[in-house]
Amino acid sequence: MQDQPSFPAMRAAAAADFGNGLSWVLPPDRYLFSNADLSLHLHRPPQGEWIGVQSQTQADGGGVGLTLSTLYDVHGPVGVAIQTLVLRERLADAPRA
Repeated sequence: MQDQPSFPAMRAAAAADFGNGLSWVLPPDRYLFSNADLSLHLHRPPQGEWIGVQSQTQADGGGVGLTLSTLYDVHGPVGVAIQTLVLRERLADAPRA
């Protein structure tokens, strides 16, 4: 199989999924968090090889959270990604990752 090129928009989509892993607000050894969905909004086509991500997560006591990530390329902000999170406390006897 031949190597396929990776375009800047493809790299932005991949980087969009990093947000909740970059901005923990709960200790990962005590809580599980998974993405229920991911929305990506680009306001212009990204340029260059690198995509930067700056993320913030908010957690609610009801077991949900939201991660908002700003995506950057070499020229500045290029869009945002939003992840809805499902948060659960780990069981006491569950194996640790």
